[in-house]
Amino acid sequence: MVLFTVHLRPHNTTKNLRTQLIGTGIHAQEIRLKAYFVHFKSGGNSGVQIPNQIFVDLNFLGNQVHNASSPLTEDGSDFPHINSLILPLQNELFTGFSGLDLAFSVDGKIDRDIVASVRNFDSSTPTKLINTVATTSTPSGSDVNAYLTSIVLMFEYDKVGNF
Repeated sequence: MVLFTVHLRPHNTTKNLRTQLIGTGIHAQEIRLKAYFVHFKSGGNSGVQIPNQIFVDLNFLGNQVHNASSPLTEDGSDFPHINSLILPLQNELFTGFSGLDLAFSVDGKIDRDIVASVRNFDSSTPTKLINTVATTSTPSGSDVNAYLTSIVLMFEYDKVGNF
């Protein structure tokens, strides 16, 4: 077994985050998500709002994740189609979760360049997915936002030859 991690560190946006592997990529037929870790920062306000979950899009997963969703409006027929990996969060600035074993096919290779986006439901309009807030500056003490600083996704895969 070989460990493959994706570390996302947003600066001021969580849309189209770029990460890069050393070499040309990873040769594998299947990867398994084993754990994830999510870090936020805040200015220390007691009313900081941490999302219940984040929705992570990874380009190498394609459309392998399908989420059944409730309608956006009461008794409506406006069901959103979301192809994101949903990561539940604790109501604190750090969430760590291990013991997973979710398998995904990767068609033989994960390219060197990985693109990801991270979204969550808007607290003021809870049926709308928005880009998760991120910043490199230090939040003020009156700021009620929790700013995403890091996501680590830990995958495992079987080695396929020497590359």
